[in-house]
Amino acid sequence: MSASTLSNAVYFPLFLRWLYDTLVLGFYCPLAWGCPRDVLSGHYSKHISSLVKPNARLLDIGVGTGFFMQRAPLPPDSIIFLVDINQNPLAEAQHRIQLAHPDVIVDTVQADVFVLGDRHTSQLPSSLHMGSNGQFDVISCMLLLHCLPGSSKRKGEAMAGLGRLLKPDGVLVGATVLGGGVKHNAFGRFLMFWHNLLGVFHNNKDYAADIVEPLKAGFKYVDWQMVGTTLLFEAKAPRARSIGRVWLWAPKGIVRDFVYTAAPQTAMNGGPQARLTEEAETEGLQSFRSQA
Repeated sequence: MSASTLSNAVYFPLFLRWLYDTLVLGFYCPLAWGCPRDVLSGHYSKHISSLVKPNARLLDIGVGTGFFMQRAPLPPDSIIFLVDINQNPLAEAQHRIQLAHPDVIVDTVQADVFVLGDRHTSQLPSSLHMGSNGQFDVISCMLLLHCLPGSSKRKGEAMAGLGRLLKPDGVLVGATVLGGGVKHNAFGRFLMFWHNLLGVFHNNKDYAADIVEPLKAGFKYVDWQMVGTTLLFEAKAPRARSIGRVWLWAPKGIVRDFVYTAAPQTAMNGGPQARLTEEAETEGLQSFRSQA
């Protein structure tokens, strides 16, 4: 069995239903990563509680069990898209969210975040014909990036590219366990070794700067902080881009077209990018605010 196959096989239905929340959120997060689940849940929910508009549009990528959205104060009649590469988490998260919030619409899409976050392609799932501005109020990627293969710079670029799916006043929120520039405790080092060896994690060389810098290039406002070895980030106000037009698929056959904008250049595609200080990278508990 390959590492990627094993990584997906971990998320089988019984594990998701009965063990995931207790083991990962209740045990690993506070004891290995130094970031209790209440901190993670609050980091997500604060952006949901500020939504007062009807028919709020929410996109959750890398859904796990749907824990954070299940416990968030979702506005009535919200329209939710759950995106994951694996069908099992999608089914579990949809089930839980619909039980907790029967007055919202929940749809699932099996897709790759690197495709959704690629500014240079329009290849989106047929059920998710989305472009840029005018799409979602909140996009979340909670505890996703450390599970993705590839460099942390590529992951940061994918996060920045999700700005094309946000409304101008929308917010991108996420959290990930880092491997570079942080000091893990003994339990954390043990989990890092085995999870990376088995292909469940791919974060040995994930650095905060590699994720935050692309966000700064793609958004006007970026906040981040380290809690233990976990990076918490949020980004608002996607930077303006050139005009285009796309089609949006919505539940119950509603189809609209929207204006979208093309991406600014970053260090990954030949343009400038801001730099973080080395000191900010190595502090045990740090925070940073970027405002353009």
